[in-house]
Amino acid sequence: MFLYIVKGFLGIIGVWGVLFVIVGGFRMITAAGNEEQYIAAKKTITWAILGVVVAVMSFSIIAIVQNLVGVDTQKILNSQPKGN
Repeated sequence: MFLYIVKGFLGIIGVWGVLFVIVGGFRMITAAGNEEQYIAAKKTITWAILGVVVAVMSFSIIAIVQNLVGVDTQKILNSQPKGN
């Protein structure tokens, strides 16, 4: 269950990351030679990409820990009783 929630959040974070890269690109284009705006837009893009990378790494860490602990998510999902 937790893994599915994390996958959902990862999808949301991915969408937000792409959105902020687009916003940063738009701000970079509209900087029109203003160095401060250009640097701020570059930071926006950098932090958006870094955020997506951290989110993907956190999902990978959860998967690695599950494998090390020996949790079989498919077995757990199949053994739970289903509602009527």
